[in-house]
Amino acid sequence: MCHLSEILMLPGGLRLKLSQPAFYWRDFQMVLGLRAAQIEPKTIFDVGANRGQFGLAAAAAYPQAEIHCYEPLPRPYKELARAFRSNPRVHCHPLALADRQGTAQIRVASQDQSSSLLPMHANHRRAYPHIQEGEPTEISLTTLEDEIQRIHPVGPILLKIDTQGYEWPVIQGAGAAISKIQWLLLETSTQPMYEGEVLFEELGQRLSGLGFRFLFPAEIHRNLEGAPDQFDALFARDSSS
Repeated sequence: MCHLSEILMLPGGLRLKLSQPAFYWRDFQMVLGLRAAQIEPKTIFDVGANRGQFGLAAAAAYPQAEIHCYEPLPRPYKELARAFRSNPRVHCHPLALADRQGTAQIRVASQDQSSSLLPMHANHRRAYPHIQEGEPTEISLTTLEDEIQRIHPVGPILLKIDTQGYEWPVIQGAGAAISKIQWLLLETSTQPMYEGEVLFEELGQRLSGLGFRFLFPAEIHRNLEGAPDQFDALFARDSSS
């Protein structure tokens, strides 16, 4: 848990903590780390936005950026839209990004941040035994390529993806428009947490083929026993590509 002293050290952190239920200090700290690394996007795509934990931090750290948040589950989407109802620079979309248009069945977890289009791996169940898969529900899918064509975002663009093992299909759905992305911030793992997910080493190789290079881990996640199991990896477009 975050102590009050740690929140007070984050610029604007106490105001957000008191006014926004979705405030999460680790996301705020991570975004401030991006700014310290001179990551300065004009457009941010927040894919897997949940209730706006990352979006709140991004809107505070980058007040001039346009932010597009994607969350397909009705309950967190309602809270997401409420969090940004008075911010004209943040646009909320009740959609999932994938490698195709259409619909799909998402597995809704008891802790909805863990909901995924992929089945949970045994590693996830061991690390987080309190999180259970529930009944699937149908959601709408679109692709990043279609969204970029529709929105015409101003660059440079930061693409943040936190889709519980489904990050690679989101990137595939960008098609040729992936060339418009300057930075990628992806939740990834060195061991499977969801069936069929692309792990960090292979993900890095695939992204290298798309012209990106790994910069650093922006945030490390730990399980209930304190052991690291997932992390947010920051990639940047290689200027030589």
